[in-house]
Amino acid sequence: MVNITPLVELTWPCELREKWIALIPFTNVVQGLLSYGTAVIVLLGVLSNLLIIGTTVTKSMRNNSTNLYITCLALYDTLVLIFNFLVGVLRAQQPNIINRAFQTNEWLCLIHAVVIELFNILSVWTIVCFTVERVIAVYLPLKVLELCSLRRTRRLMAIIFLLAVILSGHKMFVSGFEGDSVFGYKACQTKRKKFPEVVNIYVAFNTWLPAATILVLNILIIRKIRHSAKEQATLTSQTPNKKRPKRDANITRTLLAISIAYLIFLVPLGTLQSIELVLKALYPVQPSQVDDEQKAYIKYTQIFWLLKWIRATAFFFYQFNFAINLLIYILTNKRFRGTFYRTFPGVVPTCLERYFEDESRNATVKNSLSYSTGNANASKSCQKPVYKVTEETDGRDTSAYRHSSVKGPTSSVTFSDIVSETKTTTP
Repeated sequence: MVNITPLVELTWPCELREKWIALIPFTNVVQGLLSYGTAVIVLLGVLSNLLIIGTTVTKSMRNNSTNLYITCLALYDTLVLIFNFLVGVLRAQQPNIINRAFQTNEWLCLIHAVVIELFNILSVWTIVCFTVERVIAVYLPLKVLELCSLRRTRRLMAIIFLLAVILSGHKMFVSGFEGDSVFGYKACQTKRKKFPEVVNIYVAFNTWLPAATILVLNILIIRKIRHSAKEQATLTSQTPNKKRPKRDANITRTLLAISIAYLIFLVPLGTLQSIELVLKALYPVQPSQVDDEQKAYIKYTQIFWLLKWIRATAFFFYQFNFAINLLIYILTNKRFRGTFYRTFPGVVPTCLERYFEDESRNATVKNSLSYSTGNANASKSCQKPVYKVTEETDGRDTSAYRHSSVKGPTSSVTFSDIVSETKTTTP
């Protein structure tokens, strides 16, 4: 029999205990998703991101600023999956081994906190940089090669990395909301200064600022594309068979798909985080002996519980954002699809091989086809036709005319044709 002290009764009144018991089935489902489901997402995400990197570093794709963004994004997403999600699952599932190692070693906790922040920042702001490049490509197509060269892109990514290291370094000195992990592990004991308000800055900088930037820039891209499509339809109405190069269209389509997926997975989580932060700031309820205050405490505690576990569910789906880019690239980018098949032919399922083979053939045979056609035409023109004389030669020697090029290579001519040809060609 449990001895319920007055303090326990005040903190966990009967109404809260009943609500918590009713909430337990939902929390069990969410905890299962955040353990086994997250492990599956991490495994598939790491493998798919490694396949992306293996494709984009090939000789045909690595000398391109767009593919540099894709490579960096795959690398950062892989590191987020490992250090944020996988380590979180292990700390929750092994509290007496792995999580205790974190609790007894503050430096390990500090490094983990900084690494989580670092790769989250790098992942989201790489998408922002990629979006900016597409805006330049759409609005300034004549200057895109100069403004978005491979060298400048490398410098930009290096600058972004240094800024992210500086920004994430604040976790070496300030503790925010690590104690409220969705994975449920016990937070580290730290000597850092506790600054709970830092979570507001974190949500704004890592959620709403990049989300708003990506949304606005993609709206500008879509508007420009629609406007350009109307202009092109007007200008090319007389030449309907003229086709526009599709490379930039493929890249823009890929970016739009990445941005839409990012917003779909991030906005629900960011919205729930913001609502939870606002409610906690407006209603900092505590257990109280006063009836009205105690009723408010019971009411808002239930709301906070529900918000926390709904936020945990949104966080589970948010993890897909770091694992589905391979599928997006395959569906939206023909060049990537063909290069992927040539690089990893054994990965493609048999039922989809024809779909990938067509794109791979189009990517590799197009140039060689024109080359071989040219050689074939040249070889035909060099063939020495042999004529069959079908008319009586009257004993005259026609061997000089057997290699004439007036007719086709195997055409049949008469003797009179040969004579007329000789007359026309003799000066």
